[in-house]
Amino acid sequence: MDLLNRLAAIGAPIDVAKADGEIEKTVTVENVDQLRTLLDHGFDSQRRADHFEALFDGIDVSGGDAGEDSQLVHRVTGYVIGDRDLATEDREAIAPAFPLEVNVLTSLEPITISERKDISTDDGRLRIADYSDVTMTQGGFITCCATPLQFTCQTLTRTGDTGGREGDFNLVGKVGVTPPKPATPSTPTQATKGKNGECTSGGIAGPGGQIGPPAAEGTTGTRGTPGNPGGPSQHATIIIKSKLTCERLTISTVSGPGGRGGDGGDGGQGQKGGDGGDGVTCGCTGNGGGPGRDGGKGGPGGPAGDGGPGVDAVGDIVVKVPTQDDIKKVIPIQHVADAGEAGTPGTGGPGGGGGAGGAAGKYNNPGGDGGNPGKGRDGDPGDRGTVTGKPATFDIRRL
Repeated sequence: MDLLNRLAAIGAPIDVAKADGEIEKTVTVENVDQLRTLLDHGFDSQRRADHFEALFDGIDVSGGDAGEDSQLVHRVTGYVIGDRDLATEDREAIAPAFPLEVNVLTSLEPITISERKDISTDDGRLRIADYSDVTMTQGGFITCCATPLQFTCQTLTRTGDTGGREGDFNLVGKVGVTPPKPATPSTPTQATKGKNGECTSGGIAGPGGQIGPPAAEGTTGTRGTPGNPGGPSQHATIIIKSKLTCERLTISTVSGPGGRGGDGGDGGQGQKGGDGGDGVTCGCTGNGGGPGRDGGKGGPGGPAGDGGPGVDAVGDIVVKVPTQDDIKKVIPIQHVADAGEAGTPGTGGPGGGGGAGGAAGKYNNPGGDGGNPGKGRDGDPGDRGTVTGKPATFDIRRL
C-alpha cells in the first residue's frame, strides 16, 4: 500500500487534484494502530521483525533515570515498526500521547535536488518523505537532523557531487546548546570617607584628616555553566524501490556533539576608594586633608564552563536498495560525536577609582588622591568535555 492509500486509510487523504509540486502535510494520528498503518512498508511478519532489529539492535534502551519510559517506547516501536504484539497495559500507558502529529513530505512528480535540502522537523517529530523519482544533481544533498526518518522513493539518480558536503544523505544529531554568559556583578558603592581633622582646645590644630578604610575588591565573576549534551541522531529508513543510478551513494551519520561550555562571567569592578578626611582650620592654624584611599582591585573573572557531553545515537540506519549489485554502491560514513569545547574564561573586572584627597585646613596641604590598582585576574580555563557519542550503525540490504 503506497503512502496516499495509507493516508486515506487513517482518514488523512491528500487531495491529488489540488497537488502542485512538493506537498508538506501535518497528519494527525489518533492512535497507535493508525501509526502502524502509516509506517507500514508492506513487509511480511519476518521482514518486519528484521527491520525493527536492524534499526535498534545494540541500542541501549535502559534509559538511565528514564529507563521505564525508554523501555515502553521500545516496546511500542516494536509493535509499530516490527512484528511484536502490544500489551493492553502498554496501550493504556501511551493513550495520553495521542493524538500526535506526523510530518509528511511528498511529491506526485519527479523532484530534482540541486542544493541543500533539509527534511528535518523543528520539534523532532517523525518525518515521512515519499517520492516517485529523485534526481540529485551537482551541489545537491539531503540533511535530516535529530529527526526519525522514513524516506522512500521509486528511483534515485545521483549526478555530480555534493559540492563539498560529505554525504548525499546526512543523518545527524544536534549540537548541544551553549549556555549564556552570566551577568557581571554590580559595583559596590564608594568606600567610607576618612575621618575629618580635629581642633584641640584653645583653637590648636589636632590630628589632620584621615585616610578611609580599605576599598573592597570587586566580586568574582560567576562560573560558566557546563555545555549541554548533544541531541541524538534518530533512527532512519531509506528505501529505493525500483532503480538506483549512481557510482556511489554516500550516507554520513554523526550523533549529537556536546555543546560548548558557557563563558565565565566577568569580574565586578573594584570599589571606589574612600575620600580622605578634610583638614580643618583652628583659629590661626589648621591641619592637612587626609589622602584618598586607593580603589579596590577588580574582581577575578569567573572560570569557564566545561564542554558538554556528546551523546550516542538512539536508533540505527537501514538502507534497502533494488538489487544485490546496488548494495556495494552505498557507502556508509560514521563519525563519533565529539565532546564540547570549554567556554572562554571571564575577564577580570576593572579596578576601582581612587578616592579624592581631603580638603586642606589653614596653612596646610590637601590630601593626595588615591590610585587605581588595576583589573583583576582573568578566570581559570574550563575543561573540554570527556564523553563522546557513538554513531548509528548501518544495515544495507536488498529490498
